[in-house]
Amino acid sequence: GLSGEIKVNGVKLTQDIWTSVAGFVAQEDVLMGTMTPYEALSFVSKLKNPELPDAERDQRVLTLLKSMGLESVKD
Repeated sequence: GLSGEIKVNGVKLTQDIWTSVAGFVAQEDVLMGTMTPYEALSFVSKLKNPELPDAERDQRVLTLLKSMGLESVKD
C-alpha cells in the first residue's frame, strides 16, 4: 500500500488543521438549484461558522468569489 504525509508550507496536516482550512460546497443535489453562487457560499459559511459576524462572512464570500473568477455571476 501507499503511505506518506500531506504538508502545506512544510507543516504536516492533521485532521484538526485540515477541517479548519478546508471545506466542502455541495452541488445542486443538496443546495437549492435556484441559489446564486453568493447565496450558496453564504449558506454553507453560516452552517460551518455560525459565530462569524455577517460583515466578515460577506467579505470572505466576496473574496472567494473573486478568487474563482465568479464576481460577474455572483448574483
